[in-house]
Amino acid sequence: MKKNLSLLVLCLAVFAGCQNKSYWEFSHDINLGDVSPNGVAIHGDDMWISDTDNNQLVLINPAGEIQQRIEELDRPMHISSNEGQLYVADYGSDHVLRLNAAGAFDTISLMEMPDGPAGVDYQDDKLLVADFYNHRIIYQDGDTNKSFGQKGKEGTGLHYPTDVQFFQDQIIVADAYNNLVKIFSTEGEHLRTIGDAENMTATTGVYANDTEIIAVDFENDRVITYDHEGALVDIMDEGFHGPTDIITKGGQLFVLNFKGKFISVFNKS
Repeated sequence: MKKNLSLLVLCLAVFAGCQNKSYWEFSHDINLGDVSPNGVAIHGDDMWISDTDNNQLVLINPAGEIQQRIEELDRPMHISSNEGQLYVADYGSDHVLRLNAAGAFDTISLMEMPDGPAGVDYQDDKLLVADFYNHRIIYQDGDTNKSFGQKGKEGTGLHYPTDVQFFQDQIIVADAYNNLVKIFSTEGEHLRTIGDAENMTATTGVYANDTEIIAVDFENDRVITYDHEGALVDIMDEGFHGPTDIITKGGQLFVLNFKGKFISVFNKS
């Protein structure tokens, strides 16, 4: 009887441990010194970071050491990379920039003029820009203007969008001051809304990979993970200080902490 009771206690302990195991496990922080990180893009083993407060981009290695610095930008916000090229939403200049092979910036010609570009993504001759003050997504598909959105909350309504990403045949938007993530088709049709139940305050960044959609809740210092149908997977609410953006690579999650000037690194449990 004692043997059976001990086995039962052991099984319950193992079960409880599994139940309490986090979806993401904290690994370490990367201290960025005086860099205030806002946006992130992967570059091989390194990462480009937009430093809005200091009007610059920095390329850092996994230890956080600066490998390259590009200055004289004007409040660069979210960034993205595609086939080795870096795209920058230069919020203060109202321009979207592309870093060319010579290390200089080209200004991308837009069919619509943004007022405060906050996020950008590029894929297969298609360009997305989160147009902050115009409450819309500028969407150029080759020579075709497919821009969508207007101030509002329902359907295609947006309220100061700050980040945008292509994912397969969808467009994912951080609808910052509606405190939501919105999913659209590549024709600009509203498909679904994510995050209403979590009561976010300033959803400033979003990132999608094959299994997850991850959002940052800036004012509440949280990082929230969903599946692609919008079901809640995980909420992390400790150790952050003004998170603005996230990205995953090789089973790791990187969270940029704008106010704290560090990157939180997590491993998949």
